[in-house]
Amino acid sequence: MNGNAILGRWPICAARSLDLSFGTRAARGALDIDVETDGPGSALRVVATHLGFAH
Repeated sequence: MNGNAILGRWPICAARSLDLSFGTRAARGALDIDVETDGPGSALRVVATHLGFAH
């Protein structure tokens, strides 16, 4: 099983899952989150992905 994760000390205020699949290639995805760094209204956007293995 493969997957993406984002770990941090700041609260997550929004999270989205993105489908990055293309054609007949293996499924790919990304996590797109906003974290509060200094309180409400101060969000930092973070995107994490793993694009695959080289063959």
